[in-house]
Amino acid sequence: MGLIAVWWIASKTVLVHVPFVQEISELFKKPLKPPRPQRWFTQIHNITTHLMLLANLFLLNLVGISILSSS
Repeated sequence: MGLIAVWWIASKTVLVHVPFVQEISELFKKPLKPPRPQRWFTQIHNITTHLMLLANLFLLNLVGISILSSS
């Protein structure tokens, strides 16, 4: 009986302040952050990367190398 009382007191005082114990016992959950909106630099980078890939595919197609078909 004494061990249960000690564990109960520890859980109500000390262990409540330990983040790992909070996560296991689900006392405290971190709020989920929404994803950051894409910034203009990221959008430009994605567009230019996409355009470069299309240009490379076009040039490979002009040379006669096809990487899209299996034959």
